[in-house]
Amino acid sequence: MSPSASWPGQIGRDVRRVHDDVVVLTELGLIERTASGGVLCPFVDIHVDLHFRKAG
Repeated sequence: MSPSASWPGQIGRDVRRVHDDVVVLTELGLIERTASGGVLCPFVDIHVDLHFRKAG
């Protein structure tokens, strides 16, 4: 098994959920797929602002 295929299980992640996350992040343009099937982040850093407000 390649290291990229084994790491999600090593940190308690379901491989299918990791794949789903990669698909979404790729669609958002936050990561890119490589020619060999890997993933990379083309940014040095990413800044995200989140605002939470209680409902009701």
